[in-house]
Amino acid sequence: MDQSTLGFGQFDYLSDQSRATRLARACFKAAVFLRLIQPALVFTGAALLVALSAVCPVAAQTGGPIISGGNPNAPITGIQNLVTLGVWLLIAAGIGGIGWALINGMRRQSWGAQLIFGSACLGFGGIVALWNEYANGRSPDLPNF
Repeated sequence: MDQSTLGFGQFDYLSDQSRATRLARACFKAAVFLRLIQPALVFTGAALLVALSAVCPVAAQTGGPIISGGNPNAPITGIQNLVTLGVWLLIAAGIGGIGWALINGMRRQSWGAQLIFGSACLGFGGIVALWNEYANGRSPDLPNF
């Protein structure tokens, strides 16, 4: 059983030649440094917050929120829009997956996994769309027969 092993000196030489390794070492050193000064950063931030609230307590009540622009429903509307976007992406992925399965079937390639997962995306997108309608207080429109 002949295995070639590298000594630590050879690993150091290889790591000095690699840009990714040098970057990883720098990131590890930065993470260790930040971890060491973390208590000081937390204490300094808390002290600044206390000092700001003691000096100017009115500053906490002026102006609207930066993210929502003064509209309290903005975060909820944003989440509703993200869910709607996710539903459309799932439905598009399902249609694309089923179409890909049909094309692979015509080319006599494997198509079963694409069909199964495309159908799953389409079905899950429909279920999420149905629950989204119920969560928003709307009943889904069913076709007339």
